[in-house]
Amino acid sequence: MSTLYSQQQIIFALNSIANAPSGRHGTVDQLQSYAKQLIIEVFSNSDVIKMIGEWNLVWGVQVFQAADSSVADNAMYVAQNGNDSSEFVVAISGTNPISAYGWIVEDAMLVPTVPWTYNSANSASTGKITKGTNTGLKVLLNTLTDDGLSLSEFLARQVANQAKPLSITLTGHSLGGALSPVVALALLDTQGIPVAEANGWDPDSTTSIRVQPSAGPTPGNQTWRNYYDNALGTVTDRLWNAIDMVPHAWQLSMLAEIPTLYVPTIAESSLVKKLLTLAEVNSTLAGNMQQICPSTRSLPGKVDTSENITLRDFEVLLETLIANEIIDKLGLPKLDQSLIKQLIDDWIKHLNKQADSNKCLHEGAILLELEQKALALLKDLWSDFSDFIDFLKQAAYQHTTAYSILLGTQTFESIVEVIKKDGG
Repeated sequence: MSTLYSQQQIIFALNSIANAPSGRHGTVDQLQSYAKQLIIEVFSNSDVIKMIGEWNLVWGVQVFQAADSSVADNAMYVAQNGNDSSEFVVAISGTNPISAYGWIVEDAMLVPTVPWTYNSANSASTGKITKGTNTGLKVLLNTLTDDGLSLSEFLARQVANQAKPLSITLTGHSLGGALSPVVALALLDTQGIPVAEANGWDPDSTTSIRVQPSAGPTPGNQTWRNYYDNALGTVTDRLWNAIDMVPHAWQLSMLAEIPTLYVPTIAESSLVKKLLTLAEVNSTLAGNMQQICPSTRSLPGKVDTSENITLRDFEVLLETLIANEIIDKLGLPKLDQSLIKQLIDDWIKHLNKQADSNKCLHEGAILLELEQKALALLKDLWSDFSDFIDFLKQAAYQHTTAYSILLGTQTFESIVEVIKKDGG
């Protein structure tokens, strides 16, 4: 079946909806039910089928929720090609903007780095991955199950039941852009192991594995990167926007570029530099962190300040400041920190109240009011506030919306947004 989208666009589209439960609060069952219903509706949409072909949700959407969390801290699903039953896509969610666990544990917890253990016969040359990446890997491979089957167990069943060898593509954006290569390498390293043994899923090593990560930070050190590139580099299509700060982490030479990514349109921010200093210390402690497939040409992102931010976008931005403990990391006096965090909390409550009372038609006026109050109340406490917020808004745009523009999948994502709204 011919499709309007290329294979790269199809995989990126499937990647994008792995974040279906992000930005929402609820129990695991509630978040999984919502995400499953959304993806099933997307797959059944006639316009979507013309773009990406026929796909079926066959495992997941499975959600992991850390202790005391009310959001999706990880999510993953598997789709099967409706016209070729041997083709599967494993899509892994990115960082949920309002997941403190995602930001603090899986994104930012680099040390102590963890040895790669999935190839025990060659452990001396397989390097190490970050502690956070290893934590996410264990969640995806060991914790999440659907109908009692882990991902490996599900794939083992498919290997046994399909008439021809499987083709599996691992994909994910942001945090998923770090986790998808790691999961792919774990699956590759465990090919050839009998199904009856731990991690066994493809005893005859017949499955072909491909990887299309996007916007991901580096998962490991140079030794691990070299091991990955030798194993899967030729079948990895790494997508990264040149002015997206996330894929600049955690390689020191790339981290140093972050404060000037949007200059001269957006001035350098002293607060961004403070956060960068912490990131550089973190990376140095972790060792020689290096990005996978370093010769991959970047997508040509462009600074765009014309994008209007919605109330929901602004609320997510505010919740991100709290979830990632950004306010606590800026070296501000304790009183200033407390006042700023209280102000942000008040803003979030105000935005939720506006949404609940269906006053979102006045989004522009509400946002203008909030930004004016922010500048008035914080100019003495936080003189760099305006540049910092402008940087964060641009960084959020370059990490999300810009990819659909650069890859030409805006129509797909517009349909998904309509389905979300229609579904409440």
